[in-house]
Amino acid sequence: MSNASIVLTGIGSNFPNPGIYAQINFAAGPSGPASGPRNILVYGNKASAGTATNNTVVYGPDTAVTCQTESDVITLFGAGSHHHRMALRIWAVLGNNSPIGIYFISVTPSAGAAASTTCVIATTALSVGNHRFWCVDQFIDTAINVGDTATTIGANVAININSQTRWPVTAASVAGTVTVTAVVPGLEGNWIKVQAQITPGTATIGTT
Repeated sequence: MSNASIVLTGIGSNFPNPGIYAQINFAAGPSGPASGPRNILVYGNKASAGTATNNTVVYGPDTAVTCQTESDVITLFGAGSHHHRMALRIWAVLGNNSPIGIYFISVTPSAGAAASTTCVIATTALSVGNHRFWCVDQFIDTAINVGDTATTIGANVAININSQTRWPVTAASVAGTVTVTAVVPGLEGNWIKVQAQITPGTATIGTT
């Protein structure tokens, strides 16, 4: 073993010897960029319809059970799940031919109830109009005709919301009260922003 001295920055000659000291050198790694693309790991809660195994199994383009298309993601994690929506955003940025591998893992969801809210249609429409429902940064329109009851309008709104299979919510309507429920249970669903507005064809729409 060499007897050459090891000089540590900031350690004075009057420090106890022997001793245990540490020196951290920042920005001392390789100066060049990392070679090759870095893979992405997406993790979140699956919907109840998803078939993926929670916590222990990773799914991707080269795993035993592959996951590399939107259809694969829906099968494994459910439509509107965290994985589904994150995958759509990633693919929108990377495109279809990116060399970056995208992998998915599902963590056990909350045992609590799914977040929900209601949209209440009040009365029969006296004129034509439009019901617009926003979910996060997207919306769907539902036409309102003269004489449509609150039950009819609510049912049509729920059908249109449920047609948006990429959304993180589903809807059900009873007597004009549309209940919108998060796909994934737990408190996280309270962060999903929704909004509704009726635009009348005339000033006598007759419902709110």
